Amino acid sequence: MRLNLRLCLLSLLSFFLFCVFTYFVISIQTSNADLQLTTLLQQIVPNWLAWPFSLLSLIGTAELTFIVWATLLLFVFLRKHILTFFSLFLYLGGLLAEITGKLLINHPGPPSQLYKGVIHLELPSSFVQTAYSYPSGHMVRMTFLIVFLFCLFDQQSTGKTKIVAKIGLTGFLILMAISRVYLAEHWTSDVVGGILLGLSLGLLAASTLPKQPSTTHQVNLLT
Repeated sequence: MRLNLRLCLLSLLSFFLFCVFTYFVISIQTSNADLQLTTLLQQIVPNWLAWPFSLLSLIGTAELTFIVWATLLLFVFLRKHILTFFSLFLYLGGLLAEITGKLLINHPGPPSQLYKGVIHLELPSSFVQTAYSYPSGHMVRMTFLIVFLFCLFDQQSTGKTKIVAKIGLTGFLILMAISRVYLAEHWTSDVVGGILLGLSLGLLAASTLPKQPSTTHQVNLLT
């Protein structure tokens, strides 16, 4: 099975950008810019969106995203895509990188005064607290899954289904990113770091997806 070289290169580029951005976060104090962006977003976005944004926060929890990840594992296993099956375990690498960053990178999260969440469920992951907030675990997990699904639909779907799925996945990821900042669950810098890390790992996993034969090739085989 051949890897998709283009996706591998994009993955490498994304990881390089993540490293550069992480160095920027460590070396330069971003708290003022982060605070200004959060305050501005909370002023622009109407208060009634706090509930749907809180619902997005719930969807992005470790418990629910684990279910999606496990479903993808089962899907590729049943399709006998063995390399892709093992590549999906990069998801766990993202979780490890997230925890490491939140333990070692001196980057405190938003103060509780800014918090706008309205849905409070005591899930097991809510009891895991770290001193710092970089990168956003929600964005690492969701970006990984959405990028992988995006590439999966791109290769295995056609027509309107493919277009609708890709637009829906992109829109969902954008809303998730906005919700993290608006709810003051994370700073913008946390979100950007999470997206870059999740993008890198998601692209690398997607690079193992087997290419589908083109329609023209299928027709030639049939004739």
